[in-house]
Amino acid sequence: MVFSLGHSFTTVPLDQIIGSEVLLQPVQPTADAGIGAVVDRLLQESTHPPVYFVLVHLWLKLFPAEDGLASIWGVRSLSALLGIASIPAIFGLGCLAFRSRLAGQIAAAMMAVSPFGVFLARDARHYTLVILIVIASLCCLIVAVRAIHRCEPLPIWMGLVWVGVNSLGMATHYFFTLTLCAEGIVVLAQAWQDRGGLMRSHWRRIYAVAAGTLIGCLVWLPALQAINGSEPTTWIYDGNPTGEWLAPIGRVLLWALSMVMLLPSAVTVLPIGIVVISGLLTLLFLVGIMPSLQQGFKIQQYYRDTRLGLQVLGGYVVGAIALVFGFTYGLGMDITLGARFQFVYFPAVIVLLGGILAGVWQKGNLEERDKEINYTGVSQFCSPAPPL
Repeated sequence: MVFSLGHSFTTVPLDQIIGSEVLLQPVQPTADAGIGAVVDRLLQESTHPPVYFVLVHLWLKLFPAEDGLASIWGVRSLSALLGIASIPAIFGLGCLAFRSRLAGQIAAAMMAVSPFGVFLARDARHYTLVILIVIASLCCLIVAVRAIHRCEPLPIWMGLVWVGVNSLGMATHYFFTLTLCAEGIVVLAQAWQDRGGLMRSHWRRIYAVAAGTLIGCLVWLPALQAINGSEPTTWIYDGNPTGEWLAPIGRVLLWALSMVMLLPSAVTVLPIGIVVISGLLTLLFLVGIMPSLQQGFKIQQYYRDTRLGLQVLGGYVVGAIALVFGFTYGLGMDITLGARFQFVYFPAVIVLLGGILAGVWQKGNLEERDKEINYTGVSQFCSPAPPL
């Protein structure tokens, strides 16, 4: 909130007794603090790019100050509304990836009740916005991979949209770099399969998108160099991934599970018995649902259109998680310490599960239809002949 108002924390004196009016001064809106002040404060005192904070600055103009202070409801409502917007957005991604409205509907329902999604939406920060941008970028990726498979050039307007989305993502959260790298892994896998035609026209458009995205990222290189090793980022090195090498893996599994379900598990708050029961129920649920997920995966793998969606999104999720572990174990930056950083693969996990569960649903409908057909056939066969 403070940075969105164009203010600074440094105006609050330290090591002395102060009154509430001094303490709350940074959250008091002022007319002379504009967008330029917001950007300047972020570049000087924060580790975040400016897009979301500029949006909040403009958004707060719709809400009058409460007792001279910025509206708390106004600050929190933007993140919540962006979280709500991710529900129809994930529906669109599910429909596009699996060419199935059912897959989109299941993904949207899961997004609406996802504990991880609710956790991010209730936090007045930029994660719901960057999730929307990840969804948009994944839509462009799927369209591009389909164009590659058809040996058709990506439409120019789509390439421009993809570059714009990727550049906006970098201007919203620097960890959007992981999204771009994971998408790059998927594209490289497609290039390996089509290595005989890498100089054809359909690949040249992909190269142009990559070049445009790179330019959009390099704009932020000076800011990244300035925050590297700064005090607000030192906590990310507090983990001990080499000594406690299983801990990051366990955290990633926990964060991934929380994207779908989360029973009471706060060890520091709840009795250990409740935590153990929650863990056992979660384990039983996973064991029970795994055979159905395997069947749904096989069904979607059988059809060409849905198989491509599985490959693209599955490859993206695997690539993103591999990058997370690469940063953690290779560079000593334990980004598994923050649950919110897993936004990179959150939308893809939801859509993957939506597509797989759609396969399970369709299999059940086919079995019911077969039973009805068989029952009707047996009834007709066994019925007495009509009188002559």
